Amino acid sequence: LERLATNPLDDVDQTKTTRQKYEVHLYDSSCSGCHRQFDPIGFGMEEMDGIGRYRTMENGLPVDSTGELSGTDVDGPFAGVAQLSAKLAQSKLLEACAVNHFFRFATSRSVEPADACVVNDWATTFSQGGGKIETLISAYVGHAAFALRRDDR
Repeated sequence: LERLATNPLDDVDQTKTTRQKYEVHLYDSSCSGCHRQFDPIGFGMEEMDGIGRYRTMENGLPVDSTGELSGTDVDGPFAGVAQLSAKLAQSKLLEACAVNHFFRFATSRSVEPADACVVNDWATTFSQGGGKIETLISAYVGHAAFALRRDDR
């Protein structure tokens, strides 16, 4: 809580863009450890205001929506949400993550080692279907694990 009390962000400053305000976290040692992980992605969404409206200017200054992905299978710079989306659409890691989260949602439990075959089957179908959620849902309801489940949710 002490760190929050000393947050260097001045959220009422009307002379800077949101990005410029948040960039201070990257250089403050008590903030940078975490902010260096997620701010480079979030900065790519600066072309949207707090309620999702597109913008090119903020507080009379041009918006900088350049960002960077790191620690993924699609690392690199991007500019804006459209380029971020295009990069993420090519990510096999994101595809696998989506399948795992879908499994957790569909079965109301975490993925366990015994579920590897089911999750791999779904992931293969999802990938071959172009990463469309409809394909993943079809893989789920068409799989023997669905038909042979013990309880009815």
